[in-house]
Amino acid sequence: MSLADPRPNSPRAGMTRVGRSLRLVLRRGASETAESVAETPAVPSDVEFVAYAEDCLVTGRIALSAERLTDLLNAHDEYALVNVVVSGLEDGRELEVPEVTLLRDDLLIAQANEPRGNAGRRRATRKYGVAMQVGPYLLRGFLHALPGSDAVSSLGRRKTMVPLTDVWVDFVSAGEPQHRHLSTAIVNQERIEWVVEDGGEPVVLRHRTTEGDEAPTSA
Repeated sequence: MSLADPRPNSPRAGMTRVGRSLRLVLRRGASETAESVAETPAVPSDVEFVAYAEDCLVTGRIALSAERLTDLLNAHDEYALVNVVVSGLEDGRELEVPEVTLLRDDLLIAQANEPRGNAGRRRATRKYGVAMQVGPYLLRGFLHALPGSDAVSSLGRRKTMVPLTDVWVDFVSAGEPQHRHLSTAIVNQERIEWVVEDGGEPVVLRHRTTEGDEAPTSA
């Protein structure tokens, strides 16, 4: 994973790829340094945001123009983050940039303390314990679905970005195992490789593309 700034002396450094997936939009002037990132003003209605991509984590702030972050992520296919730190999973190196444009296809999991939205629009749901593999991340948490429904099958009837609650995420960063708890994780279901409910057999939704890797036959 390369975290080097492209054309660092350019007034507008342009767009580059970080690792295999992430597009960075760099607007740092010739006299600016990484320290100037902290001076970028926050958007009044923004929220803290952590994006889990295939080979890095992206931490920043995103303008919330919808009731919930889940609604925003489903309404658009690219997102602008400001005051950003990109951390490579391979070596742990970090890059600070003023702004990132993140494509939804590159977003595996989103973490944020999103507002609960309009209480009048909520439906009575039940929590179903699930485990799933999303790229390099193993998640265990709760999927909310209608009582009596098949929670896993219901994924296919939902929009792309699906929230889970009380989630544990396991992955490896710079060679060290990570075990993180997220109150809410919004998952890109198009990147789910397998998912299982309550200790049953995994349902394969997507095969790994890395040669030699296969979806497991049991959780």
